[in-house]
Amino acid sequence: MARSLVRLRLSSKSITTCTSGENRAETLDAGETGDKLAKQSRRRCVCHHATSDGDQRRTGPPERAGVTPRVSRRILVAVIGLTPQVLTETLYALAVRPACGASPFVPTGIRIVTTARGRERTRRELLHPHTGRFFQLCTDYRIDPRTIAFDDSSFLVPERDGHPLEDVTGAADHAVVAKTIRRLVRDLAADAGAAIHASLAGGRRTMGFYLGHALSLYGRPQDRLSHVLVDPRLAAADAFYYPPAIPATVVVRSRSVNTRDAGITLIDVPFLRLRDGLPLRTIDELPPFSETGADMRRATAPLAIELHYRRCLLIVGRHTVRLPPADFGFYALMARRRAGGHDFINYRTPGLDREYLREYTTVTVDRWAPNVVRVRGRLRNGADQEWFEQRKARVNHAMRSALGPWLGRAYEIASEGRRPETRFGLLVEPGRIIFHD
Repeated sequence: MARSLVRLRLSSKSITTCTSGENRAETLDAGETGDKLAKQSRRRCVCHHATSDGDQRRTGPPERAGVTPRVSRRILVAVIGLTPQVLTETLYALAVRPACGASPFVPTGIRIVTTARGRERTRRELLHPHTGRFFQLCTDYRIDPRTIAFDDSSFLVPERDGHPLEDVTGAADHAVVAKTIRRLVRDLAADAGAAIHASLAGGRRTMGFYLGHALSLYGRPQDRLSHVLVDPRLAAADAFYYPPAIPATVVVRSRSVNTRDAGITLIDVPFLRLRDGLPLRTIDELPPFSETGADMRRATAPLAIELHYRRCLLIVGRHTVRLPPADFGFYALMARRRAGGHDFINYRTPGLDREYLREYTTVTVDRWAPNVVRVRGRLRNGADQEWFEQRKARVNHAMRSALGPWLGRAYEIASEGRRPETRFGLLVEPGRIIFHD
């Protein structure tokens, strides 16, 4: 897993660098450091924008800076091979030299997916109590390392057949790596108070792909994905981990490069947030990538819905929704009206109780069963708002749980109009509703 060198060709109009004076932040905890650095960044940030003719003009900070959601945990997630430098470079770009107008991201914890060899090298080079570059970075820029949870428990090494992976080579290795990354991101994203910043910079290219894919599946609005770019003159230097507070000279392939001139750029990588379109099964479990992709294709394709009365079952593609008889009868009422081209309804619709009982008794078969008698008694004086809202809410909850928010929205009981005249019905095309005995 040799360190890869990434070069971007940038037009002169798009080059933006950010400089600031000597860092004077006193030693603070992670949250205080982030606030302090944010103020310093906004106060001292000066951007030099190259124009088309090569001249530079000075501009102040942007009028509006992005607002980061208030969270209690900030987790830096990275995939690393044999180049732990990508972690300190990313940390430097996030916490010390963020983009103009951006707030520093000082993590409260770090999680790394790597191999057994990568773990040992990262421990040795970053976490050694005397020479660890992570501690040196914190010392240089007055960040209290005790407020960042980064220790042996931060590493996740995928295992195959009970043995930690030494490298990621064959298809079986990649499969366990993919599952490890997805489980990590899924579990972190389950905490609404945590913000994830995922870095694609290290490890095998496939590891970076898996991390980006996992963030697309489980990421929330507060989560970010990035890649760090290092000055090409220093990208291949094993001795370079970040620009130190006191500039130094690094020898790279017989050439001397001063770290004062080192450029580290963090590229924000946009990603599709698909979480709301996934069935709960895909979030709670870890199905193969092929099944997840099929779930997303089904979520965007119009599918028929089949109603099986005897089993109280709704089928949409490969998804099944099993409802109690009382709720199935309510959905069947809505489906029957939609298939017949009738208007939306509410609890005041004349004859609603009779329509419902006709569907419900079709489900239960025995019209004098105890549960049927109870329902008849409940509707003796017609439907009321409480009964109507309860049935609707239970059906829609079941649809979204089984189908996911996107697909469930297409088949749930929808509303139209304003209160108190709101009416309800299905939006499914009438020709895609199929009834079975």
